[in-house]
Amino acid sequence: MTAHCCPKCGFILWRNDVLKEQFQCEVCNTTLTRTDTTVTLDQWVNEFPNNNPNIQRTIRAKYCNEIDQSLLSLREKIESGKIKLESPQPTPRCPTCGGTNIRKMGTGEKIVNTLAWGVFGNKRKQQYECQNPKCLFRW
Repeated sequence: MTAHCCPKCGFILWRNDVLKEQFQCEVCNTTLTRTDTTVTLDQWVNEFPNNNPNIQRTIRAKYCNEIDQSLLSLREKIESGKIKLESPQPTPRCPTCGGTNIRKMGTGEKIVNTLAWGVFGNKRKQQYECQNPKCLFRW
């Protein structure tokens, strides 16, 4: 397990770093710095490094030069469970152009279209319409 440290808020993430992936901080969305601090599986099980403040202080002192104290206190509140992060709501996108400028079609609009065109009306089954002038896709 390798430690990854956030240079801004001091968040420490432990991951099995086989692929040398880049990880993002959950609070400040900064790319985490890969450290040379590693632990074996036995060390991980016997002395969990996240609960050891000495290991955390050493890693933060070596790799987190520009720690913002307000972000560090926010990180500590999140880790202690006093604050819970809300995940952002997914934004609906047009399946054709990928745009976010869409609108939900109203029931009245569907009824008028069905009355005017009957079974040939094209809006009665769709729920959303893309507002991009080049796309105008309905689904």
